[in-house]
Amino acid sequence: MSTPDFSVSFATSSDVHDITEFMLTDFLFSRSMNAAIGMTREDVVDRYPVITKASVSSGTCVVVRTNDGEVIGIRLTGFQDRNQITPVLDDSLFTPRMLKTRHPHQDQRGEMGFDSLR
Repeated sequence: MSTPDFSVSFATSSDVHDITEFMLTDFLFSRSMNAAIGMTREDVVDRYPVITKASVSSGTCVVVRTNDGEVIGIRLTGFQDRNQITPVLDDSLFTPRMLKTRHPHQDQRGEMGFDSLR
């Protein structure tokens, strides 16, 4: 069995800069939602480092690197108490249509999808 051309490890604070650069050069442009709304580096250059630091500090993030050390993949995760991040949401600010949610379901193949708005 051959050795893989990459390594997977939990991200640490020493990975924050490389992960942020990966997000600014790859993730920003390879995600269809970002492209659809025309997001630019200037739009996120202040946000991505904050998101990355907060996620990495949780101890649950993963970074994938080539054997040469280049970041080729990440999984940012974290735990936050919503009330510590944003104030409690006042639902009266939204119209009833905006408050309707889409409900997740599994299809016959076991893949996740969403029911129509309810």
